[in-house]
Amino acid sequence: MKKSIILIFLLILICAAVFTACQSNLAMLNKECNYAVTGKSKGSFTAKCGDEILIRYNSKVESGNLIIEITNNKGKIIRVFKTNIKGSDKITVKETGKYVLDAAYSKFKGKISVNVQRK
Repeated sequence: MKKSIILIFLLILICAAVFTACQSNLAMLNKECNYAVTGKSKGSFTAKCGDEILIRYNSKVESGNLIIEITNNKGKIIRVFKTNIKGSDKITVKETGKYVLDAAYSKFKGKISVNVQRK
């Protein structure tokens, strides 16, 4: 009886670890600007051809300009995200390589939150 309880507990832990590993964050951007700033925030991740990537984003632009995008290792823009909106997007990776999540802002006041996960 005691062995079966330990075995069940270990099985649950293994399943939780596998699930967590599959849902791990590849890149994140979180920034809150209470006064106008100009600059960039970046995060990078690697992905293989065929990987499904889930991007959750939320931004609020109180003033200034904000551009959020993902580019591949050749600098080609893969996706540009709308601002002043909360949403999610799925991307199927077409090329194995490094990708960059980039937020560029000018005289920006507001909040940015972007989370990239492998599905």
